[in-house]
Order: sequence, then C-alpha cells, then structure tokens
Amino acid sequence: MLALDMEAFLMMCPKRVVFVALLLVGLTMPAWAETTTVKGELVTVMCYTKNGDKGRGDAHLSCAQKCAKEGYPLAIVTDDGALYKITGTLSADKYDQLQPLLAKTVVATGTTGLEGKLKTIDASSVVEAK
Repeated sequence: MLALDMEAFLMMCPKRVVFVALLLVGLTMPAWAETTTVKGELVTVMCYTKNGDKGRGDAHLSCAQKCAKEGYPLAIVTDDGALYKITGTLSADKYDQLQPLLAKTVVATGTTGLEGKLKTIDASSVVEAK
C-alpha cells in the first residue's frame, strides 16, 4: 500500500520531485564550486611540504621531476604561500602533461575545493604564465 501511495504522489507532483532532486544535488556540491584561476609555481606536493621554499624553483627541478615521475602529486604554490593540489583529468598518468611545467609560473583554471585541509583545484587547463 505504501508503494502505491508513493507512486501516486510521484505521479501527482512531478514538480516537487524535480525540486527535491535539484535540492539534493545542490547540497552535495561544495558552496565554493565555481570556476576560478590560480597563479603560481608548479611544484610537487612532496618536495614543497617536506622542504618548504627549498623544495621549489630551478635549484630543485631535478628532484621535482623525479618525484613527479614516481607519481607524487603536483600543486601550485601561490605568491601568498597557498598550496593547491591539482586534481582531475590533468592528474592522469602521473601528471604527464604537466611535468614540463615544473618550477615554472603557471595559471590554472578550474574548480577549487578541499581534500582534508589541503586546497585543491580540479584544473581544466594549466598553462605557463606570460
């Protein structure tokens, strides 16, 4: 009987069903899920979190390349010291597409979020800054 009542409700109130579905989808998306741009130096998370400023720049490039090839995640360090781990399709194949940009200033466009306490950017593009 309950199944019939629910079915009847769904048939009588399709606008309510759509509203509830949209509401549930909206609640699962982070409030900050908007396209943004992040500019900074491309580093490996391992090198930067372990060594701080010594884990970045041309002097640390060979280590960063080695870490990236081993599969450590890449991130962008902004001028104000914020670290954004790059996620999404550009992180595929050990960040293969991004490895040539290590230790360079880049501009990433994508959706920011959090992974624990670590800021992330699901980047749709990462290009060398001009």
